[in-house]
Amino acid sequence: MIILFYILQHFGVEATVLSAAVLDVGAALLIGKLDLKAGIELMVITVFVYVGIRVAPLVANLLTLS
Repeated sequence: MIILFYILQHFGVEATVLSAAVLDVGAALLIGKLDLKAGIELMVITVFVYVGIRVAPLVANLLTLS
């Protein structure tokens, strides 16, 4: 968690999300629980979170236009 906080402070949200995904893969590999299905699920979740980070400000701006 401290590593992710450091990354957030110095590199931003996008780098933190991608780093969290990499750390998740590393943890799954260490405990031997990473299979193809889990890898695909992790990739899909990471893509949706990353897209959400990019799209959320645009949607908020559209909804709050005066």
